[in-house]
Amino acid sequence: MESSQPQIRLALLGLLALCLPASPLPTGAPISACTTMHPKHQNITHQESMAPYTIEFSKTSSPALQVKIAGGLYKGILLQAREPGAAIAIGTWSTSSPDTKTLACFNRENSAITHSNINDKSCDIIYTWTPPANCVKNITFVATIAESKAVYWDKVLSEEISITCDAVKCMSRFAVLATFMVWSLTVF
Repeated sequence: MESSQPQIRLALLGLLALCLPASPLPTGAPISACTTMHPKHQNITHQESMAPYTIEFSKTSSPALQVKIAGGLYKGILLQAREPGAAIAIGTWSTSSPDTKTLACFNRENSAITHSNINDKSCDIIYTWTPPANCVKNITFVATIAESKAVYWDKVLSEEISITCDAVKCMSRFAVLATFMVWSLTVF
């Protein structure tokens, strides 16, 4: 009888584990959330109310933008830049906070930001977004922001912003074309 007690305990532990709700690891959004922006919080849905968070951004001296989440503390995030109406992240992100990290959505390195733990995060965390090399004209930042595992808002949108590509890259293409045109006029 004594030899069957460890097996019974193991069987009971297995049954108990099956009954507990599964919870994702608190190390960031999974790649599978990149398109839908929905976290994989089992049996929990997004809030229907207006999000208490906003996405704010400001221009830096480079073509990059500084982005932050305003509105109080949050634990989880999935943040991307997209062209309006599109479902694919564009540009690249960097973060200086150990509480967040980049994510390779759509097989594009650093195309999103997510949390790296469930520590509180604040508007003091600045994310840096660099536009893609091709001249995208309008973008919107989109985020899923979790106050806690049970309370989150998905697809929070920033204002739409018009961006231009790196002036040097745009000017160099224009300069090459202008030089060629001037040269061809002098030849004829």
